[in-house]
Amino acid sequence: MGAVCATQYDNLKAPAGYETMAAGISEKLDNHDVYFYVGEMEFNKDIFENKTDDYTNQVVTPLEDNIYKFVDSKLSSCGVQEKVKLDGKEYLISIVDEQGADGDIDSYLTTMKEFNKINNLIPMTI
Repeated sequence: MGAVCATQYDNLKAPAGYETMAAGISEKLDNHDVYFYVGEMEFNKDIFENKTDDYTNQVVTPLEDNIYKFVDSKLSSCGVQEKVKLDGKEYLISIVDEQGADGDIDSYLTTMKEFNKINNLIPMTI
């Protein structure tokens, strides 16, 4: 799962434990297989849908506050994601764990909420 980032995100503050958000991608400082992505929704239209094909087996489940959990057993990844509006455009924000489908979803949810709070973001209804 990836996100295409077309603009700079220097104005977004990275959550605790992550590098800066410049370029819309931030690596977790103590675990380089966990990433924070910001990407334009036009490139991620079906990201909130369950999907199974030759390459992916993605299951998406609502958690709370319009934040969703995803697990992809074929890509061995999991995380949380949301849709927000920044400067009049819709964006996908994701925390992606590429180490397997059994990552610490509760921790990622807490981090996403922290990110929203420090950047004054409110997830949109899907």
